[in-house]
Amino acid sequence: MSKDIIVGLDAGTSLIKFVAFDLDGKVIDSASVRNKVYYRSGSKAEQSLNETWDKVIDSFNQLQEKLII
Repeated sequence: MSKDIIVGLDAGTSLIKFVAFDLDGKVIDSASVRNKVYYRSGSKAEQSLNETWDKVIDSFNQLQEKLII
């Protein structure tokens, strides 16, 4: 049996987080993984888009596992 859900993504500097909501806006579950920041000289910071994307996939897969009954 499937049910409709809304999934939100917050791809932040420190965490990649997914939250699943029912259609009434109630939180069903969430999953997150730490994101990596590379600090450079001169107060600069960078992130690898490829690493961030991999972490988005990891976080989504974690949420998906939690939602499977």
